Amino acid sequence: RKKNINFDYSIEIYPDESREYSLVYIFEFKGYTRKSVSINEIETFCNQIDQLNKKNIKGVVISKTKLSNTGVDMLKELGIMYIVVDGDDYDVKLYNKYSNLKKNSHVEISIFEKIAKELKTKGYENVEHLSSEIIEQLAIDKLIQIFNKKRIVDLDVFVNYLFKNESIRVVYSNDFKEDEKGYLNKKKKTIVVNEKYKGKKIESFILAHEYGHYLLHGNVKRYGAEIMFTNPKYFDFNFKKMQYMIQTDEGWIEWQANKFAANFLVNKDLFISEFKQLMLKILGRVEKLFIDQQTVNINTYRQFLKILSDKFNVSNKVIQIRLEECGLVEYDVNKDDFTKLLMSSISELSD
Repeated sequence: RKKNINFDYSIEIYPDESREYSLVYIFEFKGYTRKSVSINEIETFCNQIDQLNKKNIKGVVISKTKLSNTGVDMLKELGIMYIVVDGDDYDVKLYNKYSNLKKNSHVEISIFEKIAKELKTKGYENVEHLSSEIIEQLAIDKLIQIFNKKRIVDLDVFVNYLFKNESIRVVYSNDFKEDEKGYLNKKKKTIVVNEKYKGKKIESFILAHEYGHYLLHGNVKRYGAEIMFTNPKYFDFNFKKMQYMIQTDEGWIEWQANKFAANFLVNKDLFISEFKQLMLKILGRVEKLFIDQQTVNINTYRQFLKILSDKFNVSNKVIQIRLEECGLVEYDVNKDDFTKLLMSSISELSD
């Protein structure tokens, strides 16, 4: 060939103490922009694999959307591996023309597990590890720009601002998996929200989260292509350590969007002011909210969550995390018991 063939990703497998690879996996990523995968795309990839004219090459198609039966038959005939991914989960639909992965050796399974782990941390471009302070300041600037000095987000005003000032449309759809909440289509400048969350507290968080993606991740690409920003769970808030656990670029991207949304919807200065007023009203004094296993303190904690979540129109989970971040709570409880206590006292982000 006079021209090079560009593949999305490749991994060479070398036996111990060998200078020659024993196997090369070549990956093609499809369906990452919510488009259906055409037969022509599959056929092109298969032809490119064939043009390499080399032995020990294993083609792999990884997709977020299922292929047609014709596409699967084409992959099967050529021995191309086919995997459907969903967040951190994956399902090997086809290993080769004779069998799927489950029927193959432990060695093959081990190799693929290593590949899957490798792919979770690769492929992203232009991901900046921005600090909390930078993201918080951006949220404050946007809050002032859109709402002047009010500092509490009015959803109708926010949506109107997005359309008139940023040319971003907000639409609602039922075409979602059960656990999906929304996504940003950068190319079409559209935020799509799961219809079932319309009118619920989480709606404002979904919009602010996707707007955070728009502001922070405009240049982010994966495997050289623009990506859709959905909201899978790529990081966790560790209640024992009181910190976020982030290990991948996906984690950074989602954490930053969540960080922006939390600061945009629950402004720190206003939140602390509201907290102090609530302390005076309910307890007659201003101090940290004390949490232990006593029923009276648990009920007070729940009362604070309810009132503040209603005030800022966000879920209890967002308020709980903002209480942590602003240093407004004090605990006197075993860490394991404390985690169970929190989980029984607050609802998840999707509430």
